[in-house]
Amino acid sequence: MKLLKNHLLPVKGKIIALGFFDGVHSGHRAVLRAASQEAKKRNKLLEVITFYPHPRNFITRSRVVKYLTPYSQKFLLFKSFFPESTLRFWRFDNRLRLLSPGEFIDILDRIYRPSVVFVGANYRFGFQASGNTFFLKEELNKRGIEVEIVPPVKFGDTVISSSLIRFFLEQGLVEKANSALGYPFFIIGKTRPGARIGQKLGFPTGNIYPPSQKKLPRAGVYAGVVESWDQEIRQPALVYCGTKPSVLNKGKRRVIEFFMPDLAYRELYNQRFLVYLWRFLRPEITFPSLSELKQQILRDTEHLKQYLHQYPAVVNYHLNVTNWRCNSSWY
Repeated sequence: MKLLKNHLLPVKGKIIALGFFDGVHSGHRAVLRAASQEAKKRNKLLEVITFYPHPRNFITRSRVVKYLTPYSQKFLLFKSFFPESTLRFWRFDNRLRLLSPGEFIDILDRIYRPSVVFVGANYRFGFQASGNTFFLKEELNKRGIEVEIVPPVKFGDTVISSSLIRFFLEQGLVEKANSALGYPFFIIGKTRPGARIGQKLGFPTGNIYPPSQKKLPRAGVYAGVVESWDQEIRQPALVYCGTKPSVLNKGKRRVIEFFMPDLAYRELYNQRFLVYLWRFLRPEITFPSLSELKQQILRDTEHLKQYLHQYPAVVNYHLNVTNWRCNSSWY
């Protein structure tokens, strides 16, 4: 798996997949799987061209899109699902934003000269997203370049999209989000010291402060699984997402806080973890006292045990990050 940021390097003759691919969800992977299969069939390399930042985030600061997968996590997923591919980021700037659909196609042809281009059915490109898949196919076919338009994947009667998954997360419907993603929603980060309230109550926790661009689900408590980066730890956990308005905390910084009942007294600071979310248990609550907070944690722990009794296999799930390394500053 290669990661490239310079979009001007010539890579003529490859199979190319185009898209933003936030979340690398089930619909995205249908496009990528078709492209990967064609690349193997033709004995060619697959190159995935994506963009950064999100076009809406570049154009306006209002209604900013929070990423299901920031860039490093997107790379991790590509490494896991399509290790033979190359992931190339194009910087979305004014030059790229102002390209007409025809000019965008000219760049693809002149610099890449691909054998086949794969896109999803709803792919748009060019200034104000004025280019569609039909125009892409018509214009590239004229130049002898094949275009494969992959049909959308549906969740029930609804087309799976990154926007749909963000909606599910906002509602706390993490199980639906996971079904659409095709893997459990996760957060990656290094544990930092907190206020140690949980430790005082007998429930020591790990605290992760996710990057501001990361999409988080509805504030509350979730049944989850926590896995250390070295895979020495993989334990069921209560996972809190929010700003911790309960009891002594008055800050607004977003935090992921987890408690592992079966590994309650292990040192957790300054370690990198993957935190998987499996089910929403309850919304966040402001507690009038520490004793009431303690009683609620005991109830949450019992709900976690009931969930694991029903779905014991969730503890064994993990992304394929074995032998994968990247710059630690990405997390």
